Amino acid sequence: MQKKVFVDTNIFIYSLYNIDQVKHTSCINLLEKALNGKIYFWTTEWVIAELVWFLLRKGMDWTKIKKFLVFGVFASKGLDVRGGKWLLPVISSCDKGEEFVDMINKHLVSEEKIKTGYSYDKALDNWKGFKRLEP
Repeated sequence: MQKKVFVDTNIFIYSLYNIDQVKHTSCINLLEKALNGKIYFWTTEWVIAELVWFLLRKGMDWTKIKKFLVFGVFASKGLDVRGGKWLLPVISSCDKGEEFVDMINKHLVSEEKIKTGYSYDKALDNWKGFKRLEP
């Protein structure tokens, strides 16, 4: 097995957006190396969260973001996402991107069997089996 190499958010961003022609071309070539098995990338759920945030800020529709993540990132040969086994269902279950980090937290809270927490975010009131408290 090849040694894993970390890939950060900006590599995905530069490959998607031609902000800088040299970086755009370099990033596309780098990602193609992973697809061709010449390099093995590893990234984190936080990179994915940052990428979602960026794409939403750029005005990309949540449906397109989900499709890109599921079929472009998670299905990519040569790329492993830490937490991907639980993150992929979280992505698939999101109705809109603004809730993405909340959905990650909901999953992790449930996994840890935490039943209460402090927040002013009333959306947490909809988490089954969880009681939101205010300080």
